[in-house]
Amino acid sequence: MLSKIGEIRMFMHRPVTGEIKTLSVKRDKAGDWFVTVTADSEKIKGKGFALSMPGDTVGADLGLESFVTMSDGTYIESPHFLGVSEKQLKKAQKSLSRKKRGLGKRESAKKRVAKVHRKIQR
Repeated sequence: MLSKIGEIRMFMHRPVTGEIKTLSVKRDKAGDWFVTVTADSEKIKGKGFALSMPGDTVGADLGLESFVTMSDGTYIESPHFLGVSEKQLKKAQKSLSRKKRGLGKRESAKKRVAKVHRKIQR
């Protein structure tokens, strides 16, 4: 239950454990709403987290030609999301630049550009 809004439906990707301290509601430029919940949990409070995991140790090198190269010989390629979506972004921005300011079609074109940017960002 939110003040001035009432009850809202939301999809939680994990349950909230502990006492809820703050709740932030945001809207991005594409028009989607996001809720951020900050909670204080007694289970996690005061415990340190170990950086090393039990088992074999593997070194990682972040590079230019491959995203990650492991000391055991495996490597992970660099993600090229912008290169793949560049054509969509170019088309959406060109369409936006042709629209006259103050019209509804320009607003929908702005939303389309924001959605392509959000896809690249994610």
